[in-house]
Amino acid sequence: MKRRSKILWIDCETTGVDPKLNDIWQLAYLIEIDGEVVEEGEMLIRPSNMDTIEEKALEIGGVKKEALEKLDYTIKDAVEDLKDVFGKYVDKYDKKDKFVVAGYFVRFDVDFLREMFFKSGDRYGIGSWCFTCLLDVPSFISIGVAKYGMRFENFKLETVCKKLKVPLKAHDALEDVKATRLLYQALGSLR
Repeated sequence: MKRRSKILWIDCETTGVDPKLNDIWQLAYLIEIDGEVVEEGEMLIRPSNMDTIEEKALEIGGVKKEALEKLDYTIKDAVEDLKDVFGKYVDKYDKKDKFVVAGYFVRFDVDFLREMFFKSGDRYGIGSWCFTCLLDVPSFISIGVAKYGMRFENFKLETVCKKLKVPLKAHDALEDVKATRLLYQALGSLR
């Protein structure tokens, strides 16, 4: 039986850079099955710890601490909703039926997502839903740099998208994840 291609594209905005201390406040995802986006979603989540919020992180995401304090959608709510969504596409009991997680420097997002599951009380994390291997779009950019001589001022998503003419409204998780998927498609000729 041929397995279906299942990719979970994710991006998050966070309250800092340490997934143990800081939290996701905006999470966006695209679920791609066999090359087609079948679902997209965005969550605005109240951080579990307001005391560890880093102002610089909020500046980057364009949000104020006061706005986050007003959110009533908790980390536990988000995890339960994600499990419902993931369960529509993946059998968590089948170790061969999982998502490949994809994104832009996606290890950062995966670490935060994993911690969000743990913080919600889910002791299994994302392992029931996702393979441990990651599809990290910058690795395809490195092919262009190494093999084809492409050069970039830096490797920020905004810079790379601009050079490759991929539309992006930066630092909004849903816009970032959509642009990352388009960038991956634009880089297809390098693979």
